[in-house]
Amino acid sequence: MEKSIRKAITNKIGDIIVNHCESCKDPNRKNDRYCTQSCSYGKALRKYGDMLIGKGPNEMSEENKVEPTIEKHTELTKELYLKYKDDDLTDKQIRDKLGMDHNKLHALKKKWNLIGKFYPNSKTKTITNSPPEKTEKQLVVNQVKQDDSLKFENEKLKIVVDALRQEKLKMLDTVSNLERERDMYKQRVDELLKYKFKYGATKEALKVHLE
Repeated sequence: MEKSIRKAITNKIGDIIVNHCESCKDPNRKNDRYCTQSCSYGKALRKYGDMLIGKGPNEMSEENKVEPTIEKHTELTKELYLKYKDDDLTDKQIRDKLGMDHNKLHALKKKWNLIGKFYPNSKTKTITNSPPEKTEKQLVVNQVKQDDSLKFENEKLKIVVDALRQEKLKMLDTVSNLERERDMYKQRVDELLKYKFKYGATKEALKVHLE
């Protein structure tokens, strides 16, 4: 990563901390998980931090995933299980969501005659050949990855543009200072020329007087 880009990212992080984090009055401000997952400024800090260490959009999205919430008071029914499968949840994700162990879920599936009815990571369909569905899903996944990559590159380009604007302002300021110095030196030269002319006239007058 170029030094100017790294500096620009570091400046953005500093601005967020100074202008928002240090004056934050939110009662959850000491909760790191709240800051990185619920606060927009915290999410921005994490995103810029990932950029600094060179993480790509895929790695960033993996780290920023929110852990599943355990719905401890929800009883799993056959209808609820089928709904979760419609939402493309795996058995492990369903167990994690409800705080349920493997044996209990297996017993329920056996009771409902659903053992072996689903592919892992598939929607609620019995095992059938459906190439068009899988192809469409893969296209959607590829499009999402492409969009994430474009968003990441767009963020980097924004930072580059900000850095270039800062460099432009510095250069304009430098040019302005040089122009002022030029005008000052030009004025001094004009004054010296006046003194030279005056000295020459005095010299000629003295020469005539002495003759």
